[in-house]
Formats: sequence, C-alpha cells, structure tokens
Amino acid sequence: MAALLVVFFHSSGNLAKDKYFGVLAEPIEKIFWFGGEAGVAFFFVLSGFIIHQVHRKEFDQPEKLVPYIQKRAVRVYPTYLIIFIGVFLLAKLTPSLRDTMPTDPIVLLKSLLLLPQDSKVVGGTGAPVLIVAWSLQYEILFYATFAIALINRWIFYSVVFIFLLNILLEPMLGPYNFPRSMVSSHLVFLFGMGMTSSKLLQSKYELKSTNIIVALSAFAFLAIGIIVTLNRASYSKPLSDLAYGLVSAILVFSLARFERQGKTAPFIKRIAFLGDSSYALYLIHFPLVAILSKIAVRILPMSVIGANLAFLLLVAGSVTVATAFHIVIEKPLLRRLTPKPSLQRTSGNTKLNHLSN
Repeated sequence: MAALLVVFFHSSGNLAKDKYFGVLAEPIEKIFWFGGEAGVAFFFVLSGFIIHQVHRKEFDQPEKLVPYIQKRAVRVYPTYLIIFIGVFLLAKLTPSLRDTMPTDPIVLLKSLLLLPQDSKVVGGTGAPVLIVAWSLQYEILFYATFAIALINRWIFYSVVFIFLLNILLEPMLGPYNFPRSMVSSHLVFLFGMGMTSSKLLQSKYELKSTNIIVALSAFAFLAIGIIVTLNRASYSKPLSDLAYGLVSAILVFSLARFERQGKTAPFIKRIAFLGDSSYALYLIHFPLVAILSKIAVRILPMSVIGANLAFLLLVAGSVTVATAFHIVIEKPLLRRLTPKPSLQRTSGNTKLNHLSN
C-alpha cells in the first residue's frame, strides 16, 4: 500500500500536466497528492523497524559487519543498477530526453553508488536519472549509521546523539549547507521511530485489542492525509512527515503484535507477492508513468472518464511490469546472490530475515 501511494501520487500528478489531461485529471491529482510524502514516510519507518528486528542481536559483534554490508548491498544495488542503466540508456537513445541525462562521470558514479548529492548542483531531487532514488540515499545513510552499532553500540549511540544535536542547533545557527543539511533533516527521525517500535516489540507487555489499534492507526494515517490535502497551501511539511511517521510506527508495531498473536488476515498471504515486488515498483514506476502517459493521451478520449481510465492504466501498468520484473529478474537474481537461508536462521525469525534480504 505504501508503494501504491507513491505510484498514485506520480501517476495523478503526471496526468494533470497540461501536455496530458490537464484540468481533467486535477481531481485525481488532488485526491492522491498526499501519497508521495505518506508512502515515503511509511517506508522509512518500516526500514528502521525491519533492520533493527533482524540485526538487533548483532550489536557489539564486529564480525557481523561484513555479512550485514553484503545483505544490504544485495538487497539494494542489483535491482537499482538494472533499472538505472535501463532508464539511462533509453533516455540517451531518445533525442528529446538525451540532454536531461548527466554527463559528468563523477555525478554518474555517485548516482550509481547512491551517494548523497546536492540538489542545487545536480538539480531535481539530487538523484539524477531516477529521481525517486533520493530516498535511497537516505536509506544508505541509515544503513551506514546502523552499521556502527554492530561495531560498538556506544559509538552508535554517540553518533545518534550528534545527529540530534545537529538538528537542534540548526534554528540557532541558520540553514545548513549540503551535506550537513541532509543529516539534519527531520526525515532521519523516521528511521528512529521504526527502530523504537521494534524495540518496544521486544517488551513482554501484551497489547490488548490489537485489532482496534491497527484500525485506529490506519484511520489516523488516512486522516493526516486528508488534513494535509485540505491545507495543501499552508501545511507544515516537517510536521506532517513526523505525524505520518509516528502513526506508521504505531501501525507497524500493532500489526507485528497482531501477527504474533496468530491473527494474520487470510488474504494477506495471497497478495504477499505485491509486497515482495514493492521495491521494484518504487524504482520502475516513474519512467513507466512517463511512457504510459504518452500512450494514454493518444488512445483515450480527452475527458474526465478518459483521465480516470488513464490513471487506472498507469497504476495497473506499473504494478504489472514491476511484478513481472520481480518474478522474472529480481527474485532469481536475489536468490542467486543471497547467502544460504541456513546461515540466516540464527535470529529465530526467518520471515524478517526474508524481508531484510
């Protein structure tokens, strides 16, 4: 659902451009405008939760650092590099898009490695070629910071304290320049919220009425989206992101408790493959939306109905291609590159190891 929110956001926003359906698609764009921020906030919280769940028993064990780095690299880079190179070559072969691609080899190398880049220098979101990869730069920053805990937890806590101090000092010192501005972003709190919910999950306190908390937190998540949408011109982005993050942390925590009580909804298992392909969907949907928008405006009537059909085409097309990519390319590749499952069961939680991988 988090991945789909981002797809809804980009699909509706692209269709609302004048060169496509314009004002005819504006109602759809207004409905799903909140999806980009909401989806990314949930992803960051979920990332913090899963990484802490899988690796929490490896603190102060430097020998676990190399396997940790290998697992993170295998999960992030193969899929990213395939899609990145594909989009880059396609753009280079398209005359109208050729000039939008970076030519500086250093910029390209940093983009391939997902190293943070200054948006004021490279433009856009700070992630050339795949603009959605800006969030992966934060993921890499989080992975690198978390890796310190495997070496020494107290050094890790000290680094976290420095991060917090850096954020608190910004109002007094003035806006930071890059890269300090990145580590002082409020978005880093979202990973911390996920880790906190993971830590609380280890407590022996039994949560009562878990299903009610799941429902209320899901409703609160949607309510924040509605409030943000209604106050689009004047809302506070840091506040809304943190609100999404707090509710997401509660939702993830209560869902995990709900599952541990053996109350998983039956239909979840039947659609789990959609979650497995969500990373591919997140990366591949943006270029697909651009391509499918051009097709939609040619084959569908220029009307409100046409705009809605185009939206369905973009979403269904993105999900279909991403799922096919996951089944045919990503899943076999990860199976080949991932260490044997027998080496990952020491934590006693095979499912979370699967999610992490």
